[in-house]
Amino acid sequence: MLSFRLATATESTPNHTIVHNGGNSMARVTIEDCLKNVNNRFELVHLTAKRVRQLREGAERLIPPTKNGDVVTVLREIAANRIVTRKDENTPI
Repeated sequence: MLSFRLATATESTPNHTIVHNGGNSMARVTIEDCLKNVNNRFELVHLTAKRVRQLREGAERLIPPTKNGDVVTVLREIAANRIVTRKDENTPI
C-alpha cells in the first residue's frame, strides 16, 4: 500500500523553471521536478491520483491556489516536496 505524509513548511522546495509568456511569468512544473521526490513514474502516478481524490473530496491545498486544475496542483505539491511517500511495512515487496 502506498501512503504519504504532508511535509512541513520548513522542508526545502526545488527551483522551478520560469516561463515568460507575453509579459506574464509562471512556474512550470515538470515530471523531472516531481521525480526528484518520488522513486519512479509508477509511484508518481499513484501518488498523484490519490492526492487528486483527496482534493476533490475537500482536502486543503498545500500550495497557494492557482487557476490550474487539480492534477497540476498536485504535481506542484509533489515537486515542492509538500507530499512525501513512505512504504507501508505490511506491504509485500
